[in-house]
Amino acid sequence: MSYYILPKIPNNVSIAVDVQKDPMHAYISHSLVYYYNDTMKLIEKLCKNETDPICNSIDELSKIVNPYEYIFSKVTGSKFSVSKIKPFSSIFYDFLEISQTLNMFDNYIETNILSLHFGENNSSTIECMNMMREDNNDSNIGFNKVEEYIIDDQNFNNIHFLFYEYSNSNETNLIVGLVKFIIKLLQKQKNGGSCVIKIDNLFYKPIIDIVYLLSSLYDKLYVIKPNTSPITSCEKYVVCKYFMCNYEKINLYLEKLLIFLNNFEKLQDDNINVSCFVKDEIPYYFINKIEEANIIVGQQQLESLDQIVSILKNKNKEDKIETLKKNNLQKCVHWCEKYRIPYNKFSEKVNIFLPFFKNTDDSELEDEVVLEEANVVIEVFTNEEKFD
Repeated sequence: MSYYILPKIPNNVSIAVDVQKDPMHAYISHSLVYYYNDTMKLIEKLCKNETDPICNSIDELSKIVNPYEYIFSKVTGSKFSVSKIKPFSSIFYDFLEISQTLNMFDNYIETNILSLHFGENNSSTIECMNMMREDNNDSNIGFNKVEEYIIDDQNFNNIHFLFYEYSNSNETNLIVGLVKFIIKLLQKQKNGGSCVIKIDNLFYKPIIDIVYLLSSLYDKLYVIKPNTSPITSCEKYVVCKYFMCNYEKINLYLEKLLIFLNNFEKLQDDNINVSCFVKDEIPYYFINKIEEANIIVGQQQLESLDQIVSILKNKNKEDKIETLKKNNLQKCVHWCEKYRIPYNKFSEKVNIFLPFFKNTDDSELEDEVVLEEANVVIEVFTNEEKFD
């Protein structure tokens, strides 16, 4: 788990949107973007020479090097994942880890809250909310798209928590989607409330501008990469806590963003890209904090890609993959223990990565895979196998 606190901006941010026909390029972290793209090209080239269905698939290789993949994916040789919970999406575990790490709902232990969840996986974040706050009578409402939510004019600024996930990889659509969400946020976020935004990266100027804008609206702002988030991906979460309900500032931002959205949608030109949102130059100390988050998380990302390259170049691929799987399974079990998630216990007596089959006679087979279910497991592995 990696998270970084961003500086709070006390002043109003001057919004002045510029557009361009040139494609967007990285504004910061140029070396990281270069090495990521270069390594991905190498992996694609190596995969083309592989005949094994696992080693010729970047997606499958990414799962192998992802330490916490088996929390929600089936363990090889078994019909089960480590976690017993079966949410619609793995974002359930990201949200759980974020919420508990940053104490998202500690202020609402004895309060019933109203929350909005936007994105195609909204059912998973709502399910997680219901599990974490099962003793409360919250109202959690989900929408696939921000546009589906119609503002109730009678109840402005009454939402305690908002979650936003945008899954389209198109950068321009991502930015427009973020603007639509922030407009809803400004209209509905309750004073002292919080929000979580899932984003693909923090490289482009308009995205950094939007984060800068958020830092003037909230008392605390974090960039976080949960352990359960795919290690080879650039995705991160921006967590905003303690909304400061300044109506003068809110109305100013709303006016500017609504004008932008109206003008941009009138253009109807797929070649137009947003180049920036903020008129003033963003302070170096703010940029440096985002750069720091990109570098640390990016280093872990590049190391995982190097692992994939090492696997593809290794003559003993199967042994290397086997070792990774065993280590990762132990990490998944410890993660479930830490966050009190019920999990399946895999027998320590056998190779858990052999093909799963059912023993049909009474004899004891040494290589049979045994899977036991238990809500609480004191010890899963021998002392020698435990992961520290």
